[in-house]
Amino acid sequence: MLYTAGSLTEPPLRYNMERIPQHSHCQICGKAVPYEKTVCSDECQEQYESIVKKRRFYMYVMYGALAVLIIMFILMYVP
Repeated sequence: MLYTAGSLTEPPLRYNMERIPQHSHCQICGKAVPYEKTVCSDECQEQYESIVKKRRFYMYVMYGALAVLIIMFILMYVP
């Protein structure tokens, strides 16, 4: 194996780097948090819950609009 950084017997720097522990990032602010957590603080938790509520509401609105369109197409072809 041919190493280009330093000498031929010295491995590249990426092999000497310390491994970062398994983690994820806060969905709101992006800070590193333990792998099983979604957010880092109570403030971020409140914002996250608010965002989830809004997404759920808009999803129901889209399903409702789709249902209305399907009903309109069905009624359009009923004699």
